[in-house]
Amino acid sequence: SALLVGALVLFNHTTVRQHKNFHGAILPHHLLVQEYIDQFYKELAEENPGIGTILILSPNHMGYGLNYMQTTSNFNTFPISIQPTLDIEKIQKLLDETTLHLDPKSFEKEHGIFIHLSYLKKYFPNAKLIPIILKIGTPQDRLDGLIKTLSETLPSKTLIIASIDFTHYENEEVAIANDNRTIDWLKTLNTIPIKTIRLDEIKKLAESTKKTNPDSVAFDSPESMYVMLKLLEKTKNLEFTLYKRTSTLSLTRIKDPLQNTSHIFGKFD
Repeated sequence: SALLVGALVLFNHTTVRQHKNFHGAILPHHLLVQEYIDQFYKELAEENPGIGTILILSPNHMGYGLNYMQTTSNFNTFPISIQPTLDIEKIQKLLDETTLHLDPKSFEKEHGIFIHLSYLKKYFPNAKLIPIILKIGTPQDRLDGLIKTLSETLPSKTLIIASIDFTHYENEEVAIANDNRTIDWLKTLNTIPIKTIRLDEIKKLAESTKKTNPDSVAFDSPESMYVMLKLLEKTKNLEFTLYKRTSTLSLTRIKDPLQNTSHIFGKFD
């Protein structure tokens, strides 16, 4: 009887873990494409009713604060109309168990986060938000510790958003080559063996195929990409669907490559 009870407990625990389900999305933080951002959020909300928790990951563009990984407990400097409901309980657990640090000041000018707040309020009004910004060069062991606690803490039907802009400071030919390479890689993720998504490979992918400018990149936050994909890997939600690819040069009359930023919109199910 003891063996039977033990087997049933193990079966039930395994069953619960198997049914944990995360959804993922990549969106830019570039207001040139705010109309597309709105349309994509509308589609995500329609396809994923009942989302109760949203994790949003962004680069720490200006390198604010002393710590690699930062979060906040308030958005008090923002208009009330876009202030999200933060999941304070889960944020505190992450603060207690990982090297994530609380630094609200860093969020006041981080457009990788605040650009999304109005859309999250509009399309997911009942969801609680966990915002995290990551510095370029964050050590892998810190990211892995964060991923472990997030995977244990986040409930089923969590939406994970990677706020990422893609090719910077290149002409459109190079930007298209970079973006197609990234999109093709994202489409292979559901076919590769589990646990083969690696930070070093993502960092290599984030390098531009041609470095016309010293600051050229294929995307601006390999750390955000890594955290999102490792969480989706744990629930086998790595089927990528491209929604749209655009860029500054393709949408405007601007010709200067140094003003070019490309955008990839996509979702994982």
